[in-house]
Amino acid sequence: MFYKKPPIFALSLSALLLTSCGITPPVNFPQNSWRALNELPNDATEIPLFQQRLYQPLRIDVSLKGMLQRWAKQANMSLSYKHSSDFTLYSGVANIRQPNLEEAIQELNAAYQHKGIKIYLANRMVVVTGEGMSDSRPMTDPSRTLDPNDASFPSLPDLSSSRKSVRPASTIK
Repeated sequence: MFYKKPPIFALSLSALLLTSCGITPPVNFPQNSWRALNELPNDATEIPLFQQRLYQPLRIDVSLKGMLQRWAKQANMSLSYKHSSDFTLYSGVANIRQPNLEEAIQELNAAYQHKGIKIYLANRMVVVTGEGMSDSRPMTDPSRTLDPNDASFPSLPDLSSSRKSVRPASTIK
């Protein structure tokens, strides 16, 4: 009985394949649509070599910070997000579609001004700040500029003038 199953299965499979071939209609090739290879059209068609960038919200953008990161990357800039919160995109930004980043940011400022957000371009950066937030870090002494090589450490006591003598660890028993 074990040997009789494979031929029945093979016959039924081949019958199924043969019937399916007869059901599919042939491809309908268009008639008289061919043309000679060396025939050129009567008018030239423009083919743009560089695609113009558009700064607009996309479906993949969920938040303002994410969209601005994408825009900054498109413009070969970096993003400096100095606001304490991120914001979702809403219908007020849906119609922004600008080829110029500055104009797109102006429209974005108008859309988010009620939230106290300020967006601007500075030093090849897209900068985001909020109302009441300064765009630079507060310094302790405003008359002094910070130098990254100047590190202030607490002063240590001068041990050279100490009167106690310290014995080396190897002499202690």
